[in-house]
Amino acid sequence: MHNAAICAMAPLFFAFRRRNYAPLTARYIFDLQVASPQLIDHLSKSFSVQRTARPFSAIAVDQTIECTINRYGKGRGGISGHFNKQLIDRWCQAFSFRAILSSVVAEIVSLETGLNSLDTHIECTPTRIEVDNKDLSLCIAKLKSENLFSCEQNSLPKLFTGKIIHNDIVLNICNSYERGYELLKKYLVERLINKTVNVYDKIDFGKKCLYLKDTDRYSSPLLKLIKSPTHNQLEAYIRRLFVLRTSRGLDFNNIFNHEFTNEPLSLSNKKFPMLLYQSSKSVVQKFLLDTFPNAFTSSIVLSKADESVLIIDGGMLLQQHPPKIARKTVMNYSEQLLDYLTKEYFNDYNRIDVVFDSGRSKVIKSFIERHGSNIKRSEYILNENSILEVGEQFQKLIVGNRAIVAAAVRDCWLSQPHKIPRDKLLVIGGPDTDAFMIVKDTTVPYTLLNSNQIEADTRMFLHLHDICQEPDIQKVVISATDTDVIILSIAYASQYSVKLHSPPFKSDLFEQYVIRKTD
Repeated sequence: MHNAAICAMAPLFFAFRRRNYAPLTARYIFDLQVASPQLIDHLSKSFSVQRTARPFSAIAVDQTIECTINRYGKGRGGISGHFNKQLIDRWCQAFSFRAILSSVVAEIVSLETGLNSLDTHIECTPTRIEVDNKDLSLCIAKLKSENLFSCEQNSLPKLFTGKIIHNDIVLNICNSYERGYELLKKYLVERLINKTVNVYDKIDFGKKCLYLKDTDRYSSPLLKLIKSPTHNQLEAYIRRLFVLRTSRGLDFNNIFNHEFTNEPLSLSNKKFPMLLYQSSKSVVQKFLLDTFPNAFTSSIVLSKADESVLIIDGGMLLQQHPPKIARKTVMNYSEQLLDYLTKEYFNDYNRIDVVFDSGRSKVIKSFIERHGSNIKRSEYILNENSILEVGEQFQKLIVGNRAIVAAAVRDCWLSQPHKIPRDKLLVIGGPDTDAFMIVKDTTVPYTLLNSNQIEADTRMFLHLHDICQEPDIQKVVISATDTDVIILSIAYASQYSVKLHSPPFKSDLFEQYVIRKTD
């Protein structure tokens, strides 16, 4: 068992570039081959480890490391990495055997007990046991929902966060043992058997190992980036054409009939030619405020709750109200948002519509500087038990995976209709084509609002049209921050009376647009 454990671990030390363990285990395996047959027979039938009372230290492989290599060899003054006979002799002469004798004597006279001996550990304390039991329950709950023995998913997500691991990283980790075995074999042959390489020379472990933490920044080398010419390169090219024209009869009319770039030069970004300049649509708001001041109101006067409806941009809701507490699940976050809607809006509105963008929204707008980026964005698979990050990490998650988060939050809302106040209605549209209606203790599909609209801005007006079919509804408030909502509202001015509202603390940003039915 001892020999088998050591030989099984050695390739992993080489695969994961452990510069101390790798040569030490290789030397140990080599020494076993030249040891006496009696010693090899003894080690092959036993475990040369010291038994311990620590619950989490009862793993056989871990005991092998801690009780053989690490016990005396690791740390300052240890023997790790010393293969020279003189160095080993010097270490043995300087080793503090008297300290070990002192510990043994203390144990004999019962000065060390099960609570204060070297074998005691923080993992045995009641507080730690309670935390470990809670973590174990969480792991079991996650494993049940993952359906590990099914083939439903083609990708490998992290267990708690749902972040998808790149296939190259998965293959690199799965092939690590074979890669380490070849490195171990090469080390034994070159340095210990044939001795063509000095044993103290630096070990070449080959290509860099990939780890799970590399998911955020890793991109496959097989994906060759197509580099578009920059503005400076194009200008230099055109100048060379003018120079050549002086000595050659070039037909410029024919040359300039062809495009030099995929995007118009006047619209493309100088630093990133694949992206177009972001237009400043927000200036439209200032123009409308200066030109039509009577169309703006400083406050919203609502009718009765049963005569008013609120439509909310779901993307804005997620971005402005992120998770407050770390290491909470998507279900906890959905409850936080429902509590916010209940406290802030359900007193003034009997019906609230939340509309989300489609997952294709960011893709079709990736040519715009605001939405396009050269930064690698991680992908996620989320469910109700997935752990959400907080702060800046959550904002990064929203930027690249807003529709994924929206779908997970929506599914959580659909599973808890009991949280909707009585006589209130919550309608959810997106991020896919489906729409749902949630009332107290009941969830039903709302097929009239099923839509393949990609943008929430346009899908909101489908909800508006449905709302205005109700004769009792007098006012509809659209809470959004996109200028497109203003422009679309103006387009519907022949059907609805439009009033725009801007909060006093954000005079340049119109968060809510009041749209009234005309007679």
